Amino acid sequence: MRNCKIPYAIFLFLTLISESIFSQSLDKLTESIVNYDYYHTLLYSRKLLKNKKKLSAASYAVAYVYYQKFQPFHHLDSADKYIHLSIINYPQKPYITKYLVIDSAAIYTLYDSITYAQFQKIKSNIQPYVYDQFISQHPFVRKEVKEIIRKHQYQKIIEYAQTINKSDTTFYLITQYPQHPSINYLYQLLDKQIYLESTQHHTAAEYLLFLRQYSKSSYREMALQNLLDIYIKEKNTAGLLSYAREFSKDKFYSEQAWKWLFAYTVKRFNTEELEKFMQEYPDFPFKQEVIEEMEMASQILIPLTDTTGMVGFIDTSGIFIIPPIYDAVTSFKENVAVVFLNDTAYFINKKNQKIFQKGFQDAYPFFNGYAPVYDGNHWYFVNRLGVKQSEEFEWLSELSPDNNYLFKQNGKYGLCDYKGQIILNAQFEKLGDFENHLAYHVENNLYGLVKDNGKVYPAKYQWISAFYRDVAIVKQNNFYGLINSSDEIVLPMDYDLIFHCVDDIYFVVKNKKYGYYSVSEKCFIYDIRWDYIKNTDTKNFTNGNYFKLVQQNKVLVGNRNGVLINKKPFQDALIANTFVLVKDKNKWAMLTNLDKINALQFIYSNVVVCANQTLIAEFQNKFIILDNKGNKRYETIYPLKYIQKNFYFEEMDEDGRIIDDKGQSIIGNVENYSTFDKYIIVTLKDKKIKVIR
Repeated sequence: MRNCKIPYAIFLFLTLISESIFSQSLDKLTESIVNYDYYHTLLYSRKLLKNKKKLSAASYAVAYVYYQKFQPFHHLDSADKYIHLSIINYPQKPYITKYLVIDSAAIYTLYDSITYAQFQKIKSNIQPYVYDQFISQHPFVRKEVKEIIRKHQYQKIIEYAQTINKSDTTFYLITQYPQHPSINYLYQLLDKQIYLESTQHHTAAEYLLFLRQYSKSSYREMALQNLLDIYIKEKNTAGLLSYAREFSKDKFYSEQAWKWLFAYTVKRFNTEELEKFMQEYPDFPFKQEVIEEMEMASQILIPLTDTTGMVGFIDTSGIFIIPPIYDAVTSFKENVAVVFLNDTAYFINKKNQKIFQKGFQDAYPFFNGYAPVYDGNHWYFVNRLGVKQSEEFEWLSELSPDNNYLFKQNGKYGLCDYKGQIILNAQFEKLGDFENHLAYHVENNLYGLVKDNGKVYPAKYQWISAFYRDVAIVKQNNFYGLINSSDEIVLPMDYDLIFHCVDDIYFVVKNKKYGYYSVSEKCFIYDIRWDYIKNTDTKNFTNGNYFKLVQQNKVLVGNRNGVLINKKPFQDALIANTFVLVKDKNKWAMLTNLDKINALQFIYSNVVVCANQTLIAEFQNKFIILDNKGNKRYETIYPLKYIQKNFYFEEMDEDGRIIDDKGQSIIGNVENYSTFDKYIIVTLKDKKIKVIR
């Protein structure tokens, strides 16, 4: 028994000795830490690391030294390694020395500091998994520090998603981090990325597929608008129709598509067009508006100025439907008129409703669904929806006979179609109106030909007339001639003057003599030997079959074959389209039968040729309407004036009346009248207004 106690005592003694030695070592260790003697701290620590009981304290000391900045032993990765070792081996009771207490609080505080310092090294990294790995490698970090790291990770997740900018990446992040505080933003970003990736080429097919696949996308409206814009720009009526029907639940966009389909399909807004549209598109949502357009299309409104000088519109019964409140107006074209009030132009319909709320400084009427407008700075074209459809111009002409417009840009002139689309670029000093695809252009004050297909002929003339049946009059070196549309000479530039008479007949003057040239026959029907008096009105010199020939103040009449029909000269002759009047001894007669030319009765003191090829003649203080055969249609003692078509005004003593060519009274008690298009607007003595068609 005694023998057993001796080894135990020895063991106990050695243990106490060992504890004392290690306690002394811990004191030295902590003393070195307090005194910033990090070299000895590391030296003592390495000895204590072999002691399992003191391993935690030694690891703490090593970690502490490696953590300190601005000293040669600074090494964060090593500090990180040893602080973990300290925590894992902590004996659950503090190390108490006379210099320092190393307890769990001190260890965890250092752990958090080292962890945060390590975090600073990676915080610029935007890849989310780096932070996941970091947190998993630092399981003992306190909640507050962990939240700081997570918060930063969440910021980097957003940055990463934005930088990569791919929908599959963002989708992965959403599924991996569903607790992300900005998860809604990630969903929005995913929506945007899917939209951009699906429509990267901006084609109609891409937008259509996107709308079908992602019906709940927050970018649905943008896709709807972009698809609609493509169909509008391409004027794709089939696309607009399909769009309007497929997306009918998106009411705003569907209605826009229908409106554009209507705008591109209906041009002239007449009843026939509108009825056809309704038949082709029975599901059109604006049927009532079309019905109203059809009603307006059938309604005739005529501009009329009242006694105050203001202008309104009356119907065919003479009633003001649109009151006279405007300074000026145009007639209705395609159910729309331009009205001017206080220096502003508006477009109104036949209900006097503005079709656009916006006013313009100037505007022209609609043609085929397009109208030019001037905003005070530029001209451009709008459609029936009021949407700008062309580039801007400095100036625009009115509609030409070829249904296009001249324009000016940068001081030069060009040609565009009725939609404002460029036909000829602005390259000319001046341009004439195009008719039959031809016009003149000016270069260095000389005139040349230009065709609307872009063919330009050199400018070499002093002047060019309008073309008639492929022929124009030109002036070169102060002489006149004829050319065709290919700038080929038809009649040399050798003449003092040339006038167009009728059809292919030209009145040609040289040395105060004139003759008649036929373009089709390529010869003079009558040579240049007849007397020309300056400023003579040649309007009624020929109708193409008969020709007035003047020599020594005497008048002969010849036919197209060059044969004179009278041997005895007349005092004068007036050749209308369908008959010939001749004058002798200050009296007129109608030449209706060449066989009876010697038996003519010169009885009319005055004659007026009417546009309908009747004649108002004065005989013995009576006024007579004659047809083109010389037959009397009506006779009166009151003066007659031709109005239009087969209507005449009989000016009576106190008033007048409108009659037809047979003298039948149409309206009596007439105070005055005016004409508009095919209508005669009559103001009666009682101030009532009547309209005759």
